[in-house]
Amino acid sequence: MVQSAPTSVQRYVHPERGNNNATGDRANPYKTLTFALQRAPKGSTIYLSPGTYNTSSGETFPIQIPEGVTLMGEESNRGQAVIISGGGLFSSASFGQQNVALVPADGVRLVGLSVTNPNARGTGVWIESSQPAIAHCTFVDCGREGVFVTGSATPELVNNLFRRNAASGISIVRNAKGELRHNIFQQTGYGIAISDQAAPLLADNQILENHSGIVLSRSARPVLRNNWIARNTRIGLLIRDTAQPDLGRSLSPGGNVFDGNIQADVVNESTAKAVSVGNQINLNRTTGTIEFAAMAPGATLPTPTPSSLQVRAEPVVVPPAPAPAPPAPVPAPPATASTTEVTLTDIQGYWAEHFIRGLVRRGIVSGFTDGTFRPELTVTRAQYATFVSQAFQLPDTVAPASFSDVPSNFWAVGAIAKAQTMGFLSGFADGTFRPNQTMSRVQVIESLVKGLDLTGGTPNSLQVYRDRNQIPSQSAVAVATATQKRMVVNHPLVDMLNPMQTITRAQLSALLYQALVITGRGWAIASPFIVEPALATPSFSDIDGHWAAPFIRGLASQGFIRGFVDGTFRPNALMTRAEYAALLSGTFNPLPDRPVVTFDDVPNSFWAAGVIQRAYRGKWLSGFGDGSFRPQDNLLKLHVLLSLASGLGLEPGDRQLLNFFTDKDRIPTYALDAVAAATAQEIVVNHPQLQELNPNQTATRAEVTAMVYQALVYAQRSQPVTSTFVVKPDASISNDPDGSVIPTDPSGSVVIPPTAPRVMLDPGHGGTDPGTVGVGGLKEKDLVLPVAQSVAFQLQQAGVLVSLTRSTDQAVASDARVKAAEDFKADLLVSIHANALSLSRYEVNGVETYYYRSSDEGGELARVVHDQILQKVGIKDLGVRQATFLTLRQTTMPSVLVEVGYVTTQTDETNLIDESYVKKLADGIAEGIKVHLRRRGAIAS
Repeated sequence: MVQSAPTSVQRYVHPERGNNNATGDRANPYKTLTFALQRAPKGSTIYLSPGTYNTSSGETFPIQIPEGVTLMGEESNRGQAVIISGGGLFSSASFGQQNVALVPADGVRLVGLSVTNPNARGTGVWIESSQPAIAHCTFVDCGREGVFVTGSATPELVNNLFRRNAASGISIVRNAKGELRHNIFQQTGYGIAISDQAAPLLADNQILENHSGIVLSRSARPVLRNNWIARNTRIGLLIRDTAQPDLGRSLSPGGNVFDGNIQADVVNESTAKAVSVGNQINLNRTTGTIEFAAMAPGATLPTPTPSSLQVRAEPVVVPPAPAPAPPAPVPAPPATASTTEVTLTDIQGYWAEHFIRGLVRRGIVSGFTDGTFRPELTVTRAQYATFVSQAFQLPDTVAPASFSDVPSNFWAVGAIAKAQTMGFLSGFADGTFRPNQTMSRVQVIESLVKGLDLTGGTPNSLQVYRDRNQIPSQSAVAVATATQKRMVVNHPLVDMLNPMQTITRAQLSALLYQALVITGRGWAIASPFIVEPALATPSFSDIDGHWAAPFIRGLASQGFIRGFVDGTFRPNALMTRAEYAALLSGTFNPLPDRPVVTFDDVPNSFWAAGVIQRAYRGKWLSGFGDGSFRPQDNLLKLHVLLSLASGLGLEPGDRQLLNFFTDKDRIPTYALDAVAAATAQEIVVNHPQLQELNPNQTATRAEVTAMVYQALVYAQRSQPVTSTFVVKPDASISNDPDGSVIPTDPSGSVVIPPTAPRVMLDPGHGGTDPGTVGVGGLKEKDLVLPVAQSVAFQLQQAGVLVSLTRSTDQAVASDARVKAAEDFKADLLVSIHANALSLSRYEVNGVETYYYRSSDEGGELARVVHDQILQKVGIKDLGVRQATFLTLRQTTMPSVLVEVGYVTTQTDETNLIDESYVKKLADGIAEGIKVHLRRRGAIAS
C-alpha cells in the first residue's frame, strides 16, 4: 500500500451526496475537491469517493494542490471509478498559458485517481519545479499528454497507467529529472517524450503499442533500465539531436527488451553514437550508430527496483525472481480444472496471461481456491505429470512401471502412470520417480519433444540463444527441434533460454500451449516471447519468377520442405504419396487419433513407413479399400485437399462456393463438402487459371507446397503471402439461362468479361505494417482497405475489371504490389494511402495526389482523380505532385498514389473515422477513374 505522509487533518469528498457546508468528515463529506483543498493544511489527506469530479459537479480547473497534501482515491484499481475530468488555464513559468487539470506542489501525493483532460492540447497533470509522487493512477484520453514535467521538477511516478493520450503519455523537458517505475504507456502518440536537458530514470516500465515508444530530442540524458518496449507501430526508441540515453554500463547492464516494433526497434538520428550494454536489441532492427558493448565479468541483468512509495507488488513484464516455495514433503495437487472462463486475480497484464487462459479454457490447468494462479510457483515432476496427462490423450508407447516412492494413495499416482506410459516421463535407475523434485526448463522441453515424437531440429536453430553454451549436450537436439517448431517461449529476454532454471507454472503453461499449437490442438497466440528460429531464407536456382515462389520460400524457410542437392527445388516435378506423408508429418506434427493399421504395400523397412503411419493415425491421410497405401503413386490434387480438410478438422463447406470452378463436375460426390470447406478457408490454389480446379490432375511440388502453406495460414502459424492464385471464398458463380457460365460477385452483379479495362487498386500497408497511426488510434491500413473495396465495387458496376493487391489485413511488399499489377495486366494502378506528420502539427490537413514525372497519362489520371475527390468532400487541396514511389516508377501502366488525408491531425482524423465521409472519398476516387477511362474510350459514357 502507498504510505501517505503523517497527517494532522483528514477530509472526505463525495461529488454526489457531499455538501460544501458540511464538516468534511467521513459521515459529512464535502461536495467538491476544489473546496476541500482550500481548507487543507500541509500534511492533510483528502479521500475522494467514487464519482466524477468535473465542472458539472462544481470543480474549478485547474485544480492546484497545496504543498504536502495527499489525494487518495482507489489504489486497488488505479482510480477506475474516481475520475477527475476537465481543464483550465494555468500560467506556466516555462511555457506560458496551458490547459491543465491538476497542478501539484512539493510533497503532494496522488494515489488511485483517474485523470483526463479532453480539451484540445489538454494536459492531465502539470508538474513544474516540484517533487510530487504519483502512484496507481490512470491517465487516459487527454487532449495532449497525461503528465507534463518541466523546470527542475523531480517527481516519482510508480505503477500508473497511461493510455490513449493524444500526443504522449508523459513529456519531460527542461532540467527535470525524477523516476518512472513500473508504469504502462499504451496506445498513445509517443509513450514517453524527453527533451531539453531532462535526465529522468526510466525503470521497469512497459511501453507498448504506441505510435513511437520513447522519443528523445535536444540534449536529453535519461537512464533506461529493465523496460519492455514492444509492438509500437513505428519506432521503439528514437534518438535525435544531441540526446544520449544511458542504455547500460559494463557494471550496470540496461536489461531493456525491444521487440516487435513495426518500423525499427532503435533509431539513432543523433550526432553521437548510442552505447548498448546488456539489452535485448536486434541489430537488424536498428538504424544509426549503435555500439553493442559487453557487460563486465560478474555483472548481472537488473531486477525490478523497489520504490520509496512502497507500492503494492503487481505483475509486470519483468517480475522479481520468485521467492523459493516453503518446503513441503508432499505438494498439494493442482486445483480441480474447469473448462469455463474463470477470473484469475494475479495474471491480468502478466506476460503469460493468454497462454494460461488458453489452457484454463481447455481444462488443462486451473487456479487455486483463492482465485489466484500463482504463475511464479515452481513445478514438481508430479505436477508436471498432471498437466501433460490433462493436455494429451495419447496411446501408450511404454510399458507401465511402478515406483517405490509413489504409493497407491499418492494424489498424482494416476497422472504419473499416464504420463509415463505415454512416454513423457520415466523413473530413475534406483526405481524411484521423485515426484516432489522440481523440473528445469530444459527437462520440460526434452519431455515434450520426446512425448510428442517431434523431429527435425537442426543445430543452427540454437544460434538464437545467447546462453546456448548452458544447454546440456544430450539435450541439444531436443531443444533445437522445439525451437524450430516454435514451441520455446522465453521471458523476459527472448534470446535467453535459461535451460537449467527451475520452470514456473507460467513458463510451463506457455510451453504446453505452444505444444498444442504445433500439433494442431490450439490456435496460435501472438506473443513477443515466442522464439523464432534463425533460419536463412532458402535460395533455389529454379524458382525465380515461378508463380509458387512465395509459397515455396515460406514453407522452406520454416524447414518444412527442402530442395535437392543440386540447389534446385523442381517445382513442376510430381510428388508421391509417401513424400506427401513426410511433408505432413514434419509440418503438422500429427498426434494419433486412431489405431495403428497395416498397409500391405508399406513394409516396416520402407523409408517412409513411420511418417505414413503418423499421417494416417492423425487423420491426415488414409489408405485404399484393398488395404494398400500406394506410397509410390503420384499424388492427386483432390487428395491434397481431402487430406488438409480432414487433418485440420474443417467443417463441411457451403457447396455453393464450388460454382466458382468451371470444372466442378469433376469433383467426386464424396469430396464435395471437403473441397468446399478448403475453398472457404482459402486453402485452394489454382494455377494457371483461377477457376480451373483440375481435381483429378497429378499435383506438382509447387501446387502441394502452396496448399500446405495456405493450411498453415489457416492455422495462424504462417503469414499470408500475396498471390493472385489463391481462391477467395467470396468468389462464386451462377448459371446463365442459356447454359453458359457467367462469373458474378457476391451481390449478384455480372462480372466484366476479360476484354474490359483493368484497374489494380492498391490499399497501402496491412498486416504487421499498420502505416500511419492517428491521434485517436486510427490505423492507415484499416482506413484504406474499405476505401479500396468501395472503389472496386463502383468500378465493377461501371464495367471495369478490378483486382486488389490485398483484400484482407495482410502485409504486402512494395515490389509484390507492382508484380501483382503487372501479372493482372492492369491498364491503371491506383494506390490509396493516408498521410501523417508529427502529432504536434495539428494544423496540417488535406488531400494530395502523386504521379511519376515521366508519365503523361499518369499526370492526367492524378489530376482528374484529385479533382473528383475535391468535388465530393470538403477537404483542403494540397495539390497534385510528382513523386518517385516504387509503385509509381516501376510499373508499366499509368499509376497514381492518393493520400486521402492526415490521420495525425484533428480535422482530417475526425472526418476519416466518419463512414459517410469515407464513402464520399471512395466515390471521388471511383468517379475520377471512370472519367479518365471514358475520356480514353475504354468504357461507355
